[in-house]
Amino acid sequence: MSKYYTLKSNFSKNFRIPTFNGLYWQGGGNPNLKPESSYQTEVGQEIKYRNITLSTTGYYTEIQDMLRWSPGSNGIWSPNNVAKVTVYGTEILLNGDFKSGNHRFNINGTYAYTISNDELKDKQLIYVPYHKLTASASYSFRKMSTYYQFLYNGKVFTSSDNYYTLDSYK
Repeated sequence: MSKYYTLKSNFSKNFRIPTFNGLYWQGGGNPNLKPESSYQTEVGQEIKYRNITLSTTGYYTEIQDMLRWSPGSNGIWSPNNVAKVTVYGTEILLNGDFKSGNHRFNINGTYAYTISNDELKDKQLIYVPYHKLTASASYSFRKMSTYYQFLYNGKVFTSSDNYYTLDSYK
């Protein structure tokens, strides 16, 4: 739309067939898997000013017969179809890159808020955090550099009834 501002959108219909391992893996395969299909839409914007970029994207996806690996009662993971899943949320990305002579400084940050809802159970899917944050910073001078990285992964559910959880971690 301008030198500093970009508006982006994407609409798609997607299809994914089960993998050979998903169908026939010894001890955990499921020969009754159906293909997964989905409709996806996303709208985003990007603002650039000098060496700084800020990007935000909102998305919404409806998935039919989602292919999902999950642990069985015997502890062995196997694939199954989740009848209908709705996934929506937002992502925010920030990037800055600064250079002065032999000095270079770079920062990156991402934040994602995700709802991944099993429509039949009205529960968040297992191992999908609501909140995830990453950040990194680097400094370099000639051939020497230092780097710092941070990750925050929000609490996740480990059972499909959302009773058991793993705490958030950094």
